[in-house]
Amino acid sequence: VKPHGLQALFGLRLEKGHVIVGQDTELDSTPRRINMDWAVKLDKPQFLGRDALIRTAKLPDERRLFGFTMDGPAPLEGSVIRVDGEVVGHVTSSWLSPKFGHAVLLGWQKRLPHAETVMIDDREARMSPVPFYDPEGARARM
Repeated sequence: VKPHGLQALFGLRLEKGHVIVGQDTELDSTPRRINMDWAVKLDKPQFLGRDALIRTAKLPDERRLFGFTMDGPAPLEGSVIRVDGEVVGHVTSSWLSPKFGHAVLLGWQKRLPHAETVMIDDREARMSPVPFYDPEGARARM
């Protein structure tokens, strides 16, 4: 059986690092927290939310959404992320990628320092740059 329909669409969006608001984000998520600072141009003179982003950029904030990869099946969304046995976050989206042959996932780390290697379901997961697939966007320009 091969993924198709919504399952395939869900997996492809995850491989490209596209977040689902409400699933991968939290109520007070900002572009900085989800590692998407590139999406906001603070040098623009006016846009809704600009003042709030400038004000909160100065505040300490240890919460960040990261990409991870791991061998074996994808963990369930909501699975706990641990570092040295301590809970530091949770998985928001996961997918066993047929393209890569391993699981790709997004998850929050809510404590500093952010670990490069974490444990999810008693298995090791490694932080990985997002997007997982075609980071230069070359496929979209073909």
